[in-house]
Amino acid sequence: MKKVFTNGVFDLFHDGHYKLLERTKTYGDWLVVGVASDESCEKYKRKPFQSWEARAKVVEAIPFVDEVMKTPWSRDIDKSFYLDNNIDYHVQGDAGSSFDAARELGLLRIIGRTENISTTKILNILHSKNINILNGGHLNDVVQVLFENELFVIKYANRISAKKYSFLLPDQRSEIEYNTINVFHKLIKNSEFIIKTICIDNEKQIIIFESAPNNCESLFTKFISNEVHYSLLSNIVKSLAVMHSVTYNNYSLHEQFSDSMGFLKLKIEVQCRNITKDISLQKEIDCFINESLEIRIALLHGDFAPKNILTWDNKYLFIDFEESSYADPALDIGYFLAHIYIHYFITNNIQFKNAADIVLKEYLENINFSDDKFIIRISKYIGIFILSRIDGKAYADYITDENVKKDLRYFGKRLFLNEEISIEINK
Repeated sequence: MKKVFTNGVFDLFHDGHYKLLERTKTYGDWLVVGVASDESCEKYKRKPFQSWEARAKVVEAIPFVDEVMKTPWSRDIDKSFYLDNNIDYHVQGDAGSSFDAARELGLLRIIGRTENISTTKILNILHSKNINILNGGHLNDVVQVLFENELFVIKYANRISAKKYSFLLPDQRSEIEYNTINVFHKLIKNSEFIIKTICIDNEKQIIIFESAPNNCESLFTKFISNEVHYSLLSNIVKSLAVMHSVTYNNYSLHEQFSDSMGFLKLKIEVQCRNITKDISLQKEIDCFINESLEIRIALLHGDFAPKNILTWDNKYLFIDFEESSYADPALDIGYFLAHIYIHYFITNNIQFKNAADIVLKEYLENINFSDDKFIIRISKYIGIFILSRIDGKAYADYITDENVKKDLRYFGKRLFLNEEISIEINK
């Protein structure tokens, strides 16, 4: 067995770090990663932004990393280290630091750095004064940063201003979001419709993303403006079907996302429990939710709503994955359809009803799985989320007309109960 080693700070872990580790592993069978101690970093460079424990935890979580150890800065690693640990190769991105011991032993391999990304650049982005606070952040403080003519988005889960909802938020939601996004990018060949992460700091609950163009707007904005774009909605739901299909029945993802507290707290407890004053109906909803939670077959977006889909020039981008989990995909598509139906009732625009029919048809035609109760579960989730947006904790404040609320309560209840109804909208 060949043992391969690489050494670094791994502060604010980014794509360049990942690619270094990925390529390093190809040189051997067992990958040992040395994460430099806080003291050695301060001695030769600067105090790390993150603690050693935080930096090591991110590296340990990478599936192909076999061992992580605390090491000194590279120039303080002597020949005895390589001999005592039976290292066959020491692989680095560049020779910027001193690797004399490894070079003299003939173990050093230089493979090149990933261009356009570095911890220094990330720190400059974080400390940039050229920021724009973005609207719509209800659970996080979100800012857009312009740095070196590039746009970035920084999401701070430890919120100061974004406090629309008063309930407590799970600490792990940043980590869940970061991991979910990277899983989808790894598994989907053409994943341009999913936002790209730059790096994460789990301790401070900060994620940096690449930004969508400034001319983008949310799909919700189009809906509020009474705009319905069939081809756009069709492509969006096909992408959702791809996300569900590529993660279907994946045991490792089932295990990795087995404790998605953001999903259980924000999506289930807040938006599915206590959403109606009808006690008997709520009991049936609770029973259904408990049964659905046992169906864990695909990785979900978790909050697949129009506000989390940015659009521009017929392109689109999915954002906000912090409520993701490995669960029942009927929830994702049901949540999306609920919003389309809500806008149908608000606007009395038949195009929204037609769009809902198209969305469901396109989704069902593009998934590679199903079961005899799948459509029924979708219908029930549509009903649940319609009721939730009227009377739940996460109610939609843009629904103000009491007649519309009455119609939506009736429609949502009948959909959940799977009763045949004709839709009547009060004029």
